[in-house]
Formats: sequence, C-alpha cells, structure tokens
Amino acid sequence: MYLININDLIKNIEEIHENVKSIKEQFYDIIHNVSVSNFESINAYGNLFSKSYDSILLNKDEYKKSINEYQSIYKKIKDKEEEIINEYKKAQSLDDVIKRNTMSIKFQKEIDQIFYSKNDIIKKGMILVSKYQKNLLTLEEVSFDNSIMIDRVYKNFDQLKELL
Repeated sequence: MYLININDLIKNIEEIHENVKSIKEQFYDIIHNVSVSNFESINAYGNLFSKSYDSILLNKDEYKKSINEYQSIYKKIKDKEEEIINEYKKAQSLDDVIKRNTMSIKFQKEIDQIFYSKNDIIKKGMILVSKYQKNLLTLEEVSFDNSIMIDRVYKNFDQLKELL
C-alpha cells in the first residue's frame, strides 16, 4: 500500500510516477526472487522442474520485451502528437484565414488518428501488463505450493523409512 499526505502529493506530483515505478519494480523483483527460491528448494530434491522453470523464464522475458515495445510505440505516438500540436500552434499564426482553417482541419484529423492509435496501444498494453502480472503472481503461488507439497512428500517418505 502506498500512503501519502495530500500536501506532499501536490508538492511532489512530478515525482509520483517515478516513485510508483520504483515500487512496482521492487515488487516484481521480490516476487521473482521468491519464485526462484521456491524452485531452488524444489530442485534440491532433484532437477524435477528445471525445463519448466527455464520455459517460464523465457516466457517472462518475452512479456517484458513486449511490454517495452508497447512503451516504445506509445512514446513515439506521444512524440508525434507533440510535433503535430507544435505545427498547429505555428499554423495559427498565419494571416490567411482560409489557409489557417484548412490547416486546422488537417491537424484535427491527424490528432484524431493519433488519439485512436494511442488508446489502442494503451488498451493492448494494459491487457499485456495485466497478463504478465497475473502470470507472475500465479508462478509465485504455484511454486510456493509445490515447494511445500514436495517437501512434505519427501518428509513423509523419510518418516515411512523410519518405521521400516
């Protein structure tokens, strides 16, 4: 949970994005480290799941790569939007009213197209990030459960050996 005083929020509004990003990355690292630890404890009984784990890591890297690509595309769209806005501002200084109106219509069409592209990228990016987060949490949950169960199974067999 992230708590902040409203006065601090207003004073540090520019830093909020970086703070949230830092917390998110730390959370991802913690979940990853816990999952690795769980798999290591499972593999202590033999390399039962090393191929599965390697596949999971590859899948995780693919998700991160795709997320970075979406962020890059979004940044390019934002840059293009800024460029069009700056051109529009320059065109507003034209003395010719007809030319200015024609340019305004042209810029509006471009901005509308960028708006729809930006929204599409945001929606697809959110779906991708949501899947990544769900998979990350599922990985941690399953690896934890498996670690506990496998440990318990081996302890049960050791207990049976003592009886015989």
